[in-house]
Amino acid sequence: MQSQQKNKCDISIICPVFNEGKNLEQLYQRLIDSIPNKYTYEIIFINDGSTDLSNSILRKISLNDKRVCSVSFTKNYGHQIALTAGYDYAQGRCVISLDSDLQHPPELISKMLKEWENGYRVVLTKRTSNHSKWFKRTSSKLFYFVFRKLSHLDIVNDSPDFRLLDENVVNSMQKYRESSRFIRGIIADMGYNYKVLEYIEGKRSFGKTNYSFYKMLSFAFKGLLSFTVMSLIFCTFKKGVTVFS
Repeated sequence: MQSQQKNKCDISIICPVFNEGKNLEQLYQRLIDSIPNKYTYEIIFINDGSTDLSNSILRKISLNDKRVCSVSFTKNYGHQIALTAGYDYAQGRCVISLDSDLQHPPELISKMLKEWENGYRVVLTKRTSNHSKWFKRTSSKLFYFVFRKLSHLDIVNDSPDFRLLDENVVNSMQKYRESSRFIRGIIADMGYNYKVLEYIEGKRSFGKTNYSFYKMLSFAFKGLLSFTVMSLIFCTFKKGVTVFS
């Protein structure tokens, strides 16, 4: 971790990074171009055990710009843990999270900030189109449908981890300390009013997606087990107990 004095600022931007070295300089430039001049800000990159040149590129960026810092993990802990580290480290009055593959457009940040100024403590985003394959799009819709039915939580379909949270929301979220995390479910569970902004997903310039089918399946099960009665059902069947309603 690059050491620096922790000062309060208007905006914290957190970006998990896993083998996105070729995208980082362009992402950094688009971020600083997208933040209105009236705000003070910090950019926090969370290097989630990358094996490419991500760490050296982040070190170079942070040395040239004191508003940028990088938090480096010794191994890959996963996207949700990387986001959690970013939220824990952030000092902004609001915190914006987005991925480092350039598919979340930084240019939407100014609109997110306007909604925050209008009083929304949570600003979510929703893809109106994406470049995922048919199976991933279909399975994602199925997951959100099942999740809403079983959890009764108001979770937005096709809404990624590209969002703005007020610092009060972040402080509330930090009370949820389970290691198996589904942050979208946590935010829905807290019950804050939110605004949804639509966007067209950008194309990946370099590299390939790091979200394999196994990771996607694991992510879905974590969400269902954390916020529904599925874990109780599994335990019941495992013990051979039949429950009649």
